[in-house]
Amino acid sequence: MRVAEVIVPLPLERLFHYTLSDEDLETVRPGVRVLVQFGPRKEYAAMVTRVLETTGDTDGLKPILQVLDERPVITEAQLVLWSWMASYYLCSIGEVMNAALPPGLKLSSQSVVVFYPEVLPD
Repeated sequence: MRVAEVIVPLPLERLFHYTLSDEDLETVRPGVRVLVQFGPRKEYAAMVTRVLETTGDTDGLKPILQVLDERPVITEAQLVLWSWMASYYLCSIGEVMNAALPPGLKLSSQSVVVFYPEVLPD
């Protein structure tokens, strides 16, 4: 079974693991954003740091909900830099991620924007 280790954009001191489906194995790699459920109702765009092969028990792990990128949006060198920054500035890597990514790459809201052109006046 493969699992993705991800950074969640929250001030938490650890990384989290989510299971990968067979379809996700082709596109999920370091630097790709994935949609994950965190807690009972929240969803976040998390950043994959690495993909791991596990032979252990994965029953308690949640699956990745959706792969958001076809290609990595950050490089592995940036992931190393984020880790160094978190260590140097005594903060979590999630806080570094939240500060480093532009707003368009963050999903941390329950809001959904839907465009209905037929509702607009002529």
